[in-house]
Amino acid sequence: MSVYSESALCQCGCGLPAPVSRQHDTKRGYRRGEPKRFRGGHNYRRQPARDARYKQTYAPGHPNASGGVIFEHVLIAASVLGHALPARAHVHHVDGNGRNNAHTNLVICEDLAYHKLLHYRTKVRAFGGNPNTEKWCGDCHQIRLLTAFNVMRGNKSTGRQSVCRECSKRRDKAKQRQPRETRAEQAA
Repeated sequence: MSVYSESALCQCGCGLPAPVSRQHDTKRGYRRGEPKRFRGGHNYRRQPARDARYKQTYAPGHPNASGGVIFEHVLIAASVLGHALPARAHVHHVDGNGRNNAHTNLVICEDLAYHKLLHYRTKVRAFGGNPNTEKWCGDCHQIRLLTAFNVMRGNKSTGRQSVCRECSKRRDKAKQRQPRETRAEQAA
């Protein structure tokens, strides 16, 4: 059974208390009775982007917690809802600031597809478009009417391809030209 330090935290960034070393190990830099740098399985530093983007809280008894740690926005959304979030649910920050956890800034999404749809609609609005009639082209980076995109049944958010017809034709022509160029290079 591990004993944990009350003053030292795991250096991976999880916010959990670090275990106290039971034996002296000069190879690993442990001294008996002093806290270790990491908890078991946490022997790396977590990506700072993820840790910096969202606040984390230690709540060991919460059903949405993983290893006793839970994102603060998930905890707030669950408390406003009155029960734990469903397994596939996601929490969206309306203003895009992951550290603003005011309950008026949070939207509970039923699944990842709906969460991505909210981000997509926000992106179209940010570039001056109407998300109900226009779409963002991934190639030319312009707002175009929905009718400028081919229908794609697999796309759950808009039902259209991510590239406009003009860019799609440009891609197809580039693919057709490529084999001819490689044949000419091989003949020379």
